[in-house]
Amino acid sequence: MTDNIWLVVCLGAFATFMWRFAGIAIAQFVKPDSLVMLYVNAAAHAMVAGVMSIILVFPVGSLSTTETEYRLLSFALALLIMLLSKRLGLAILTGLISFALIQSGLVFQLIN
Repeated sequence: MTDNIWLVVCLGAFATFMWRFAGIAIAQFVKPDSLVMLYVNAAAHAMVAGVMSIILVFPVGSLSTTETEYRLLSFALALLIMLLSKRLGLAILTGLISFALIQSGLVFQLIN
């Protein structure tokens, strides 16, 4: 059983890193402001947005036991911080802390 797990991990790593190495190999031939790079950038952002949407609206595991409104509110706060400060780390930290405070009920205790 352990051998199968390591095989899956190795194949998954290969599938991921294969595309990264291919990107490194062809990056010298593609101009950063070309249409190809604009498309790749847009596709990458769309994929991240899609994954984030699925996680927010249809979560699995322990996240599925939380309220949708709490997840969306924390995401909105993090997005607002990111747009205002242009600092991704601060936005992620804001989202995590706000979700933890809202989910624990501490925010509602402070309001009342």
